[in-house]
Amino acid sequence: MTERVFLRGVDIFSTLCAEELEILAGLLKRRLLRRGELLFSEGDDGEEMFIVESGRMGVSVALEKGGDLEVAEFGPREFFGEMSIFEGEPRSASCKAKEDCSLFSLKAGDFFSLAERYPETSNRIMHRMLNITARRLRNTNRFLTEMVSWGESARKRAVTDELTGLYNRGFFDVSLKRTISEALSAGEPLCLAMADLDGFGRLNSLHGEETCNLVIRKAAEVFRQGFSDGDILTRYGGDEFAFILPGRNLREAKELCDDICRRMQSLRIETNRNRESILLSTSIGIAALSDRTSFDEDLVKMADEALYRAKETGRGRALSYSGGQGVMRKSDIPSIAAKNRIVLRIIEALLQSRNVLVLGHRNSDEDCIASMVAISLLVKKLNRNVSILLTEQIHERFHYLLNICRYNAIHVIPDCSGGADEIDTICVVDTPKPEMLQICEGAQKLLASPRVRVIEFDHHLAADSAYIAPRETALVTTASSTCELIGFLALKMRCLRDRFEEIDGEDLFSRNFVLAVLTGIVGDSKMGKFIKNHRERWFYKLFSSRFSRMLSEKTHQTSSNLSSMEDIFKEITRLSQLEERCFKYFMKYRQSRGCIAYTVLDEEMTSPLPEETDIDLFVATARSVADALAEESGCLGMVAYHDPPEVSDLIQFRIRRSHSFQNFDLREILSAAGIENGGGHEGAIGFRIPKKEISDIREYCSHLTDIIIGLFTPPQGKVK
Repeated sequence: MTERVFLRGVDIFSTLCAEELEILAGLLKRRLLRRGELLFSEGDDGEEMFIVESGRMGVSVALEKGGDLEVAEFGPREFFGEMSIFEGEPRSASCKAKEDCSLFSLKAGDFFSLAERYPETSNRIMHRMLNITARRLRNTNRFLTEMVSWGESARKRAVTDELTGLYNRGFFDVSLKRTISEALSAGEPLCLAMADLDGFGRLNSLHGEETCNLVIRKAAEVFRQGFSDGDILTRYGGDEFAFILPGRNLREAKELCDDICRRMQSLRIETNRNRESILLSTSIGIAALSDRTSFDEDLVKMADEALYRAKETGRGRALSYSGGQGVMRKSDIPSIAAKNRIVLRIIEALLQSRNVLVLGHRNSDEDCIASMVAISLLVKKLNRNVSILLTEQIHERFHYLLNICRYNAIHVIPDCSGGADEIDTICVVDTPKPEMLQICEGAQKLLASPRVRVIEFDHHLAADSAYIAPRETALVTTASSTCELIGFLALKMRCLRDRFEEIDGEDLFSRNFVLAVLTGIVGDSKMGKFIKNHRERWFYKLFSSRFSRMLSEKTHQTSSNLSSMEDIFKEITRLSQLEERCFKYFMKYRQSRGCIAYTVLDEEMTSPLPEETDIDLFVATARSVADALAEESGCLGMVAYHDPPEVSDLIQFRIRRSHSFQNFDLREILSAAGIENGGGHEGAIGFRIPKKEISDIREYCSHLTDIIIGLFTPPQGKVK
């Protein structure tokens, strides 16, 4: 049997033509394994996928007390590790030949080369991956890919710590995920307490390991006596402990932990050293589950922060988490499996809705407006009512997107006071944090209402970003744009149409939906220029090529409508006459230092601008100037200007990276300069500083450029 014939029988390659299979076969490497031979171990780099040609491969995980547990088996024409091509995460399981085997392997680098040379072929493979992913989600007992390449835990659950008899860390990690899910489903309270023994390091140096082991056992007895049978008590590591408290609210958990602290302080442990007694105390931090802290890592971070404060403020006490009302900074979704779960919850939430309100950020750009329109079109396809809240005027170049709303019975409203009682779901798009929302008083009340579901789509991570929706319905992750995430949601909805009867998979991709998604993708990434890594570039190419082809097929050739990515890019970057004058004024004051081109406008320099230049146009022009300066310098472009007094008391900064300079993450500037009020992504950041903190804006910018230049080595020939 030739490799081409064999590959045709592999599900992931089943749609490829003979020529495409021939191309793919040239990239595969055959690998022979003897029975019992190891293919990869838990913790190894995951940068290739495998297809079984003959024989059988077993996948196993190491148990806490030794030995292995087999969790999956793959035979001829079955494949595994396919998502590691994109994730590049370490293997979370080991794989060994159960009998003599012949495998084919495909490395990530070869796949990306295929994507560069033959985008249509790689798109076909990716399409099959999306369908197979959906099928695996419906049949996880057979396909345990989450355990193999999606980083999910497969540890044996009923394991304990040998020294204390409490549960161990592995059981805690699994149990916390499960109890959070159960609490959210049942609408019941849940708290997590993190504790450690005060002064334990000093005890260890004075009394040694044997005595310290005795102390840990005695402390565990106090915890066991103080907590209830339904609580999950864990030795987290060393002298650290973690307690999952199902069914307890924060007040009840605090009272219980206060009692534990008192019990511990009354404990006396006799030692053999001069009949000396050891006095113990413990500090405990407590965090409560809420709709905004529904991920296990959120709860652990909050409880740990409260523990730190308990130790800093005197020790021997229990404190509850109170910082930021539980608001967490946005971070990447940890695995493909977690991303799929969030998508499923979002789909279910949309299907449960009847009246949806869509919100974006102030001074909306192309990705924000396009995301609002795209998600609204998806909601309409589910036969739900949907409205977009726009309290500000938008630029005339986005009017074609508003026309889409009019043609599809999507209401664009300046406030929601009229029908606020009917709205049951809010979708927030492309908004880094709550303070940036374009919102009215009625919408603010809806966001705070427990009866309203909140869904979020965003690609702005870290810095001062913050979740607006509960994390379980927040598709917040690395992407070229927010529109890419909504495009991903639509593709997943089509894959899952057999599961949800109300979804018409093919009908989701109307010309208008495709046009909206492409507007955000090409606008925010500037036609793909501001993309750094393989994964982002792959998804950008997948969505842009797929949606661009759809747009071309759905547009009449004789019409004057936008029909390509290039048409869209020209339209959304078109400057009005007023913008052109404003742009030239900015550029008149440009200067350079090292590899940075920048324009700085103090308060006096903004006054000669035309009176009709409103703040929205000013902000949009500043973005365009930062782009132009970046390309002019070949490295970085920066714009700094004072907000008008009637707008704010802030100085605004915008920094962009040239498309030819992709080896530096601009977010590093924020941490290096100690800037908290700012954010963005790898290729573009914005931040703001109160005017009273900067006496001389030019001197500050000179200091800032010194910091920036010290962070990286510019490309050869770019230093001026």
